[in-house]
Amino acid sequence: MVTSIKGLPKYKQGDSIRVGRIWLVVLFTFTLVFSVLYNLPASWLTSQPVIQKQIPQLWLIESVKGSVWNGEVAASAHIINKPGVVLGLGVLKWDIEWLPLLNANLGSQLEWHVANNSQIDFHIKKDLLYSEELLLLSNIQGSIDIAQLIPRLSAVGLGVPTTTGQIVAMNVDMALNPVTLWPQEISGQFEIRSLSTLGVNLPIIKVESSMEAQTILLSLSAQESGWQLKGRIGMRANHTYDITLSVKGDSVQKMPDWAQLMVQKTPTLATFKSQGRW
Repeated sequence: MVTSIKGLPKYKQGDSIRVGRIWLVVLFTFTLVFSVLYNLPASWLTSQPVIQKQIPQLWLIESVKGSVWNGEVAASAHIINKPGVVLGLGVLKWDIEWLPLLNANLGSQLEWHVANNSQIDFHIKKDLLYSEELLLLSNIQGSIDIAQLIPRLSAVGLGVPTTTGQIVAMNVDMALNPVTLWPQEISGQFEIRSLSTLGVNLPIIKVESSMEAQTILLSLSAQESGWQLKGRIGMRANHTYDITLSVKGDSVQKMPDWAQLMVQKTPTLATFKSQGRW
């Protein structure tokens, strides 16, 4: 005799058991797939041909740790006009968000550890369906110790005197070309704090960033009692730059001593211009 659950026809008992088994299989499969995807090593991702094509040819991946979703990579880069010279780029840590992926968008919070006491935090966004879509970097914040950059700049042939201070980024937004990684748009403010070089100590220098005709423009301003500093730095993708600075004093006596290193236009106005390659 076949026993049956009270009030439930025999044919429905079998259906109920089969449905329960199907759900168990679905749940097990989903859990297995989720576990595999969640624990995929980041090294596997960076080794895929489609990802390799996205990595600039001049970059060298030195080490990869963690998972696809939460990991880090240490990298360096060759310098185009300095054969054999390699510049350390530091360590980049990421934490990929799940929800944007449902709309084929990459969203991730990143930490770029340039060196000790030098870290930049930002958020990235990229439409995965269109390779030509710009890579958006938003809310860029953090600071870089200038003294730690000097040895790296010297290694690539940029003669920079001993300098101390900090470059501080405050809510900067940027849109990059996904292939060249050169900015197409940039906005936001920086500050250069406690800058000291060649015996000259400067107050806080405020920097406003913008973009014009593929040129990064940095407008500089600073002031102390009796004088004002203004300037502009332009940087281009072809590795050229130009710098224009001017210092104006309220009187001859108020002009800073270091203004004597510049071109004296008038007793209360000094200027400096330079251009070259970086």
